Amino acid sequence: MEASWTSEDHSPENCPGCRPVVFELGTQKVNKLLTGLAEKAWGQTTPGQRKAWHRVTCLNSREAADQILAQGVMQLIEREFKAAE
Repeated sequence: MEASWTSEDHSPENCPGCRPVVFELGTQKVNKLLTGLAEKAWGQTTPGQRKAWHRVTCLNSREAADQILAQGVMQLIEREFKAAE
């Protein structure tokens, strides 16, 4: 199946690969605290950032613009983690 932004079921909001989830290192257990912080950061992203994140993490985009926006999402997540320390 080819991804399409016109398809409602394949957007960053509905794509299971797009939502940030943090696992404990060496286990299959979700770290609920860190995942909650990542979700908080995700909620601060713009639609454009979420689309770029989707293209990079799920569709393997190597476009510079997508990479820059996705890096911005990661920086938001990292800031939430550091603020919680």
